[in-house]
Amino acid sequence: MLVFNGMETHPASGGPGTRFHFVCINVPATFSRPKEMAAQQTIDAVKAAGGEVIYGHPYWSGHNINTITSVKGYIGIEVANGTCGYKGISSVIWDDLLLAGYTIPAVAEDDIHQSENIGKCWTMIKAKSLTQEAILNALRSGSYYASTGPTIEDFRVENGIIKLKCSPVVEIHMVGPAANFNDVYAKENQPLTSLEFKREKPERFWYVRAEIVDANGKRAWTNPLIFEKPKKK
Repeated sequence: MLVFNGMETHPASGGPGTRFHFVCINVPATFSRPKEMAAQQTIDAVKAAGGEVIYGHPYWSGHNINTITSVKGYIGIEVANGTCGYKGISSVIWDDLLLAGYTIPAVAEDDIHQSENIGKCWTMIKAKSLTQEAILNALRSGSYYASTGPTIEDFRVENGIIKLKCSPVVEIHMVGPAANFNDVYAKENQPLTSLEFKREKPERFWYVRAEIVDANGKRAWTNPLIFEKPKKK
């Protein structure tokens, strides 16, 4: 097991809703910050100390895209948080960011405050080795997926075809900026384990992410594939 030093900080958000909730990873044990240090200064200080910041549960916090983009330098946001109940899923806000051109990956985590929250959400990381450097590089590059249950085995593009392989699920969604998403639902007793999707209208799918749902309603999210955004005529 590899353990990182970490902390959570709550700078003022400067807008409606609660404060920012920043998950700070790989900060030195001696790291500290003044209680009222501004949000951007906090992110900068964490990074200067060798750490990285994840933007915690934006939907639960009542933050909109203006608040979220008022700071920069975080390497991901939470798409799922295990302690935030109904507002623990922030996929719509994530799509708002992607649609606006912010190519940010998304994690899932328990945010454990009580032992019963253990195992509700997690992030599956693809790294070359079990080292701090490899894990941090994977987090920085989006080499992972977020889950509350299902497993994503593969997600790639080959010859213009987007291919997904996963554990048995009842729904697979290829989500992009267009209105006509590719949604597939399993027939009775015939779970889905793969899907191929061709970008026939690239201008309507300049980013694509996959979201899957199992028979228990548990979800998993790939990070988005980012293609060249079409230029305005």
